[in-house]
Amino acid sequence: MKPKKLAGENKRLKAIGLSVLLIPTLFFLIFLVGETVGGDISGISHILQIIPIIVLGIIGLKYPYIGGLILTIIGTILFILYAISAELQSLFLGLIIFLPLIISGILLILSARR
Repeated sequence: MKPKKLAGENKRLKAIGLSVLLIPTLFFLIFLVGETVGGDISGISHILQIIPIIVLGIIGLKYPYIGGLILTIIGTILFILYAISAELQSLFLGLIIFLPLIISGILLILSARR
């Protein structure tokens, strides 16, 4: 006999999964504000990196399984591509940006289970 899942457990996993997306969002937001305040208008280009994360978060909020699957796949593919093209010293940057996407996706997939 399977143990029953509590409804609150799924909500907590979903909330944690979505809050993990704040890590790369805040990372890019720091650069956006820092470069723009410093007078470099090209800092606004970081909005293009923030928007997909927010859109995937909204998809994950409404459809946790689909959003989680997309986040996990995209995060994994982008990290592999980054790891292939980056030097060993800059792999930590890839972890900061892409690992939260993968973790968030896994948590959203787990929250969608019944």
